Amino acid sequence: MSDLKTYSNVISNKEIILFLNKLADSLSSPSYGNPDLSAALKKVALSIENKTSVRQAKALVIVDEQFKNMSLEDVKLFINKDQTKSVLISLAKSRFAMGSAKLKKMRLGEIKQQIEGALQHEMSISIISSEAQGSANNRTS
Repeated sequence: MSDLKTYSNVISNKEIILFLNKLADSLSSPSYGNPDLSAALKKVALSIENKTSVRQAKALVIVDEQFKNMSLEDVKLFINKDQTKSVLISLAKSRFAMGSAKLKKMRLGEIKQQIEGALQHEMSISIISSEAQGSANNRTS
């Protein structure tokens, strides 16, 4: 059983789907293949693909919520770690409402700069807001 767990970490769902589809294609010929088996393999591949897509979509919703609730300091620490381009785009989209189409065309460093700019903007607004609140509390009239 432990060998099965090891192999499941090595072979991705994408690779399994690709293999099943190629095998199904090779068996699809009525003259030398097995069309019924071919159709069944395609159904299995589609089933794996749909389950993976649903799981990934649910994970993205959770991640998006986590990004929205991140503090400014947490965002700063997060972008300074090694993150993939897609993760940074998701952060920028969720936390700072940036358009993902524009970000997808940028390099990783440029995406980080955009996020840092938005982060600095929010930090400055926070400072201005706290200063305004402090001076409002100090007024005597």
